[in-house]
Amino acid sequence: GEGGKVVGVDSNPAIVAEAAGTARALGLDQVSFRAGDINTIELERDFDAIVGRLVLIYVPDPSALLRTLLGHLKPGGIVAFQDLDWGEGPIANPPSPLLSQAWGHVSEMFRRAGLNNRMGFALHGAFVAAGLPAPRM
Repeated sequence: GEGGKVVGVDSNPAIVAEAAGTARALGLDQVSFRAGDINTIELERDFDAIVGRLVLIYVPDPSALLRTLLGHLKPGGIVAFQDLDWGEGPIANPPSPLLSQAWGHVSEMFRRAGLNNRMGFALHGAFVAAGLPAPRM
């Protein structure tokens, strides 16, 4: 609504500065950004909704982060996250050996970095483990 506020959080100060500049240029005075670790950042208010896109894939313990964020959610608030599920790999018709090889390299990079490239598939379990109701659409 007109009195609403949006607060974006990112660990990269350069990304925060760019996003803040874009919001200013668009006249979005109700939008602000904070640089910091999402696990420990101090937020001044409770929120009606907590929304994240491509966040939990980069977190070692998504359920723990969700539990932390719940401390900033007003009673009855909405928690909505979207994350990727790259587990099955790309589908190409006709099959592409180069695409399959590239996919293998990307999957290995995720594995070595300790990232869950199936986080989209794991969202249900992460929500329930955090004490949230099972997600529904």
